[in-house]
Amino acid sequence: MYAVRNSQGEFKLENVISYDTRNWKKYRHKFINYIVHPDCNFNKKEAEKAIAFCEKIAKQFKIKIQPFTYYLVPNSDEMGRLYNFEYWMSYMGGQTMTPLNEIFTSYGSENYPHEFVHMLFPYQKDPRLHCPMIINEGLATWLAGPSANETFEEALQSVSKSFQKKDRITFEDIMTFQFRNEFDNNILYVIGGVICKFVFEKHGQKGIWELYNCNKDNFQSVLERVFGMSYNEVERLIIAYIKNYSRV
Repeated sequence: MYAVRNSQGEFKLENVISYDTRNWKKYRHKFINYIVHPDCNFNKKEAEKAIAFCEKIAKQFKIKIQPFTYYLVPNSDEMGRLYNFEYWMSYMGGQTMTPLNEIFTSYGSENYPHEFVHMLFPYQKDPRLHCPMIINEGLATWLAGPSANETFEEALQSVSKSFQKKDRITFEDIMTFQFRNEFDNNILYVIGGVICKFVFEKHGQKGIWELYNCNKDNFQSVLERVFGMSYNEVERLIIAYIKNYSRV
């Protein structure tokens, strides 16, 4: 955002991302509009993989794909500059702005399935209806891994070893970030992914939609309904599965 003088001479805040990227190369690949930083080389094969992944998820969950824009930058510093930060300490690898139909990634890759999941699943305009972060991120992690360079299974293996070092773990500890990794949110992401995995195996896509359409007020009751057991029993089941995963 910058202060820009309008035709009446008044200063107004204006998003100047189109100005900042005016000299970047643009590529249209089916429903994805790529806007590519000068230090990145567009890889058509990776773009084709991106299209294939989106179409697979859309078919699996009966989602209509809307066109979206994908900003491709080489590193987190350049991502910060695109967000108009002069000094940027974030290690963020990607972010999806669903209301704007925009994805930003600092991995320098045309194919970021985790963020595609966030883009594809419909966005609730009323924030009171948003599903909890553990489900929103868990869904993307189960389907595409927690980041661009780690699979769900790899992250699950790592989180399992972390769980083995703790005597007692609760959903509350994880959802309030009392128990987390230092530099990522993989613990929250993975436990949400395991919840989605169990629900899909039990109820298929119908169960996933029921999870995705829950909110913070009915989260516990929805979990109890789809698992057919109390919230505490669900918690023990999921925690035990993760803790024992790397022992198998």
